[in-house]
Amino acid sequence: RAYVTVVGGVSLQPVTGHVTATTKSNVSLVCKTRSAHVVSWLYKITAIIGWPRFKILTFEDRSVLKIEDVQMTDAGMYRCKKGASLEEIRLTVELPKVPQILAASQNLSVMEGERAFLDCQAIGKPPLRVFWNKTSSKREETVSTNRSLLIKAVTRQHAGIYQCIAQNK
Repeated sequence: RAYVTVVGGVSLQPVTGHVTATTKSNVSLVCKTRSAHVVSWLYKITAIIGWPRFKILTFEDRSVLKIEDVQMTDAGMYRCKKGASLEEIRLTVELPKVPQILAASQNLSVMEGERAFLDCQAIGKPPLRVFWNKTSSKREETVSTNRSLLIKAVTRQHAGIYQCIAQNK
């Protein structure tokens, strides 16, 4: 929830009061203003000036605080301030959730020339990269960079062990 104080006719319009990010990701906190006023950002009670991973972008109708490579210590209350007007945005930082494969196609037997379809359902945070690898007697290769693998006309060369892999950064 965002809190806005209006004093002397200058006000900030709340956009959001709570933002969640995972460690090592980038996040933007947005503070809308009614005009192109100079806005300062504070973390708890400390002004954010010259912090290496923090960038303040100012536009005609908003100010954006960009935090790169989010760390657990970045969690807390951020304040967007113009004069006596104040908006608070709480940043929650979570550790990435280990990818978990919920369902993947199992053993599949198809005739030469038929189509084969393999699908993989996975969850995790931040967003996952899901792909299929094929292991043959000689090597392992990535055969699909999507959660689904479709072989339109199966040949003997398609025989092998296929493995669904889910990764997050």
